[in-house]
Amino acid sequence: MGGSFGPAAAPIGRLATADISARDLLFTSAGAADTQRLAFAAAWQAMLHGPAGQLGGHRITAQLIHFSSDKHLFQLDSLCIAPPAPGQGKPGAVRVAFSLPRLQVLGLQAAHWQHLRRFRADSARLSNPSLTFRPPAQAPPPLWKLLAPLFRQADLRQLAIANGYLAVAGVKEGPAVRHVFALGRSIRVDSAAEQDGSRRVLYARGWTGRTGRITAVFMAPLYPASIGHLFLNTEHQALRLTDLAVRPTLTPAQLNIRSGYQLTQLTAHIAELNGQGVDFYQLSDNSHLRVARVVAERPYLKLSSDGRGPINSQPSILTPEAMRKLHAHLDVRRLDLRNGTIAASYRSPRTPLIGTCTINRLNATLRNVSNDPRHMTMAQPLTGSATAYIENRCRAQVQLTTSLLDPQGRQHLWGSFGPAALAILNPIMKPTRLIEFKSGDVQRITFDEHLDRQHITGQMRATYSGLKFEFLGYKQGEVKKTLLGRVKSGVVNGLVIRDQNPRPDGRFVVGQLTSRRELQFSVFTAWRQGLLSGLLNSAGVPTKLAQKYSESSDKGPLPAH
Repeated sequence: MGGSFGPAAAPIGRLATADISARDLLFTSAGAADTQRLAFAAAWQAMLHGPAGQLGGHRITAQLIHFSSDKHLFQLDSLCIAPPAPGQGKPGAVRVAFSLPRLQVLGLQAAHWQHLRRFRADSARLSNPSLTFRPPAQAPPPLWKLLAPLFRQADLRQLAIANGYLAVAGVKEGPAVRHVFALGRSIRVDSAAEQDGSRRVLYARGWTGRTGRITAVFMAPLYPASIGHLFLNTEHQALRLTDLAVRPTLTPAQLNIRSGYQLTQLTAHIAELNGQGVDFYQLSDNSHLRVARVVAERPYLKLSSDGRGPINSQPSILTPEAMRKLHAHLDVRRLDLRNGTIAASYRSPRTPLIGTCTINRLNATLRNVSNDPRHMTMAQPLTGSATAYIENRCRAQVQLTTSLLDPQGRQHLWGSFGPAALAILNPIMKPTRLIEFKSGDVQRITFDEHLDRQHITGQMRATYSGLKFEFLGYKQGEVKKTLLGRVKSGVVNGLVIRDQNPRPDGRFVVGQLTSRRELQFSVFTAWRQGLLSGLLNSAGVPTKLAQKYSESSDKGPLPAH
C-alpha cells in the first residue's frame, strides 16, 4: 500500500509503501469502548516506508516508521524537517531545520492515547538529533498548548538525548550547543506541570546532562564566547562549566574607531565555574537565578584600553548599582574567586608604548550578591573580602560593603597594601604618563574609602621613605630624560613632594581621599581615583591638585583608520 494524499494537483503527503496488520478486530460498540483495544483491535502492527508531507511550509520526510501496539514500540528512522525556501512560508513564523537518525519509544500505551487522550510511555531516546531554528517574531505558546490538539497530558518516565546539536539562527548572538547528552526523569507535559510550585525543570522531575562546546557572540561581532563543557544535575542542584572564554575580534584602537569614543577591550577566561545549590526550579519557572555558592577557578581578566578618542558620556554599566536594572533576579549567596589574575594594558595619546599592570594571586569572596529586594537591603548588604599581589610583589588586602539596590550607590571600601618598592608601578606609569618612580619604598598603606554617585571621600595612611619622581620625555621612539624633565623633577621633588612619611619632625600626614564620582567610568576606575588622590595628598600634593590629577583622563583624536 502507498501513494499520495491531498489534492491531486498539490498533494500534501505521500507514502512509498506500507505494511499494516491488525489482530482480533471487534467492530462493535463494546470493541470501540474497550480501553484495552486500539481502534477496535487487540493489536496493530505497521511498517511505513518513505513517508513525506508538508506542515507549516516545512517539508517532512522519513525513511521508516515502525509501530507495534503488542510490543509497545514506536520507532522512527531518518526523520528530516526542511524549512521553507527563502521568501516562502508565513512571515514571522518559526523556521526549523531538523534531522533525527532515530527515535525509539518503548513502553508506549497507545490505547491510553485513543481513549483518554493521554500519552504514556516508559522511555524515549533521540539519537544524534540536530536542530537549527529561527525563532518566530512573537513568542510561541507553551509546549503543552502546542501539543493540546494531540493529547491533554503526556507522561514519560525517561527521555534520553544522545549526541544532540542545537543552534539558533537569525539572531546576532548565534548560540550553538554541540554534543548534548541529557537524561530527563518523570516527564509530564500539561498545564499543571508548568505552574510555579510544580517542582519540575522543563517538565521533568530531574535532569542530568553534559555538553560539548557551547558558542555565542556577545555584542556581535565583537566578542566571540565559548564554554568547553557543561555538566548539570538538577536533583543535586549542581552545575559545572569548564574552559569559559571571551576573546575580542578588534583591537582597542579599532573599538574606539568603531564606537566613536573610548572603549575598554575585554579578554576573559575561567578554567572552571562550579555552582552548588542551584535552584533550577526557579530558573525554569521564571528565569530567576538563585545559587547557594559559585566558585570560579583561575579566572583571568585582561582589560586593554587606548586613550585616543573622546570619553563616552553614557553611564558605565560596570557599577554595583547597575544591578538594579536587571529584570530577572540574581541571587548568589556566596561567590569565590580562586587564584585569579587581572591584567591591564593602556596606550596613552602621549606615546605609542603600552603600559601594563598586573594583579596576581587574587582570592576573593563575595557574599549576598543579589538584586532580590528580599535579600539586598541596607541592613543586609553585599560584603566582600579579597587578597592579591600587585605585580606579584606587593600584597593587598581589601574589604567591601555595598547595597546593590541603593539608589545613591553608596559603597565602603577599606584595606591595606605593602610593603613594596614604588618602582613596581613604573611599567604602567613610565610609558603612559612619562613619570617614573626614581626611588621610594612603602612600608604600609591603609585606606578607608567611601563612595556614592556624587563623591569619593576617605582617608589614607601611607608610611613610606625615599620618594623621588622623575619626569621624562618621548623622542625618537623611546622614553628618555630631557632638560625640561630634569628641571620639572627638581622642582617637584624639592618643593611639592615630601620624600617620607612620617615627616622628619615625626609628624604623620594622613592623606585625604577627595574626588568626584564620574559615572561614565566603571566602579574600578572610581576606586582607583580615590586611592590616587589620597596617595598624592599624603605625599605632599595639595588636596585640590591631588583631586584634579586623580580625575584627569586622557583624551585625544581618534586613531587613524
